[in-house]
Amino acid sequence: MTRWIRVRYRAECVLAVLSTAALVLTAVMPNWIEQVFDVSPDAGNGETEWGLVTVLVVATAAFVVLAWRDHRLGKAAEE
Repeated sequence: MTRWIRVRYRAECVLAVLSTAALVLTAVMPNWIEQVFDVSPDAGNGETEWGLVTVLVVATAAFVVLAWRDHRLGKAAEE
């Protein structure tokens, strides 16, 4: 695996793990935004939290697909 592909692969894996953790945190405890930042951007109705969950699902999927692609590219470069 070339060095650049390996670095990119590792970064994408770390980002996928972080976005998954944020996704789980937001899905399990949706009021963490109000608790941490002491603001209520949606006046307590939960729209912001579910919007964030949607964004995090897309981001996690994108990071996983990119990491998978780079892993395959690295394996092909080794052959």
